[in-house]
Amino acid sequence: MFFRKKKGKGTHAGIDPNGWMMSYADMVTILLAMFIVLSTLAKDQTGISLYRGTGSYQKRINTLGVPGLMKYTDKSVELSDTAPRYTIENLDPKSKPAEPHQLADGELEQFQAFLSDLSQSNEVKKKEREEARAAVDIHTRINNQAPYLKEKQISQLISVISLVREANYRAEIIVWAPTPADSMMSRSVKIAEQIRQELLEEISLPEEYRDRVIAVSQPWRFKDIKRPVFSVVISRVNPQ
Repeated sequence: MFFRKKKGKGTHAGIDPNGWMMSYADMVTILLAMFIVLSTLAKDQTGISLYRGTGSYQKRINTLGVPGLMKYTDKSVELSDTAPRYTIENLDPKSKPAEPHQLADGELEQFQAFLSDLSQSNEVKKKEREEARAAVDIHTRINNQAPYLKEKQISQLISVISLVREANYRAEIIVWAPTPADSMMSRSVKIAEQIRQELLEEISLPEEYRDRVIAVSQPWRFKDIKRPVFSVVISRVNPQ
């Protein structure tokens, strides 16, 4: 004999366990509508503003939320897509369609805004155009503490670094960090600056010419090429 189980007397009888999803979807919809309203209240009502508001969301959806290539950010980055182009508003109904020169480039606008913000706190000037460049790689080890350069290394570089006495020559001292870790990059920058000071003292370069020599640190990105300890890059520039 079979007995049929009665329904309707349990604690969860008639309750859908997935019912919370409806409330969650309503909440997300309300939040999305609120942000849309906030974006419409912005002072700048151009196409680029809409892109800035929704572009990052679309990028994250298209890239499945993969973090960016830069180690200082966890946001998705643009790989191949360019910034949008939108037509400048023309109130004349009899005007012709917009010509290519009447289109605003969003990427150019962002770059110009960045330069404007940067110029408020720092002096910004156009970089001199390079006519030629040559690099000297040093593979021999340096000293563990200052002074870092050995006599043989100084003798190899003194004739090269002396070129900065001429007005159209610049020098860049690059200490190659084995990894892009913050601690390694910081240490490499300090070593590069100390090597710069040692070379400048050897050639007795006047103080007004010392800004022609800069010291930087960069991570070594080539696995199939032996990493130099540091490099000295000499450039001939066109001041015009």
